[in-house]
Amino acid sequence: MTCKPYFKGRLIIGCCLAAGLFFSILPQGLYAQEEAPEDTVLSAPVSEKFTMAEGWGAGLNVNTFGPGISISKTINKQLALRIGGNYMKYKFDREFGFEDVNVHNDILIGKISILGDWYPFGGFEIFHITGGLLYNFTKGVFTTSSNTTYRVGSYEFTPSDIGNLKVTVTPNKFQPYLGIGLGRAVPENVVGFKFEIGTSYQGPPRVDMEANGLIEPTAEQEDIVNANIEGFILYPVLNLELTFRIK
Repeated sequence: MTCKPYFKGRLIIGCCLAAGLFFSILPQGLYAQEEAPEDTVLSAPVSEKFTMAEGWGAGLNVNTFGPGISISKTINKQLALRIGGNYMKYKFDREFGFEDVNVHNDILIGKISILGDWYPFGGFEIFHITGGLLYNFTKGVFTTSSNTTYRVGSYEFTPSDIGNLKVTVTPNKFQPYLGIGLGRAVPENVVGFKFEIGTSYQGPPRVDMEANGLIEPTAEQEDIVNANIEGFILYPVLNLELTFRIK
């Protein structure tokens, strides 16, 4: 039995549509039944990807306590400990009043620090909050003397007659410290960079005054000077550090 051309065309079109529908559904069914291989490694959350490098580190820094060094050790993914020290000493003379008065400055600035860096954000681990304790051995000694002999009427006063005034300024030795910064205590690569800003609570500094000669009574102003500087209880700290991974 032969089909008419009209029915033959309808049959061919129907078969094509059925085949197209079958092959469009088949891949989706296969993908839906496919299981992930057992050794597939899933991406870790951001907080787990970005974690602080473990190990030991060293640093060369310069800050408001002078140049210094530090040693760092990571404790866990969010905490690192640092031990360091800074030291700077310089002397210079300065003259006042058309070279009539000379001031000799002998200044020592330095500290030893034990600090902890806490990295609160796992996804942005270069930000840290730092706290700890400083041993501040800063000391400033300023000695004033006259360079000129003065004549008042028939009297003559030499520099030795006028005398010297010695002023010593010292902060409290043990000081708590708090700061914030950017950078890793132990860099991921061999070399890194660290920036930090903070302040130490030094309490009111102490001023001691000694004098001799005609200006000896000036030392009696010691209590007044100490009262005037009672408000200087904070010492700002700005730290720039080049860090190295050593282990």
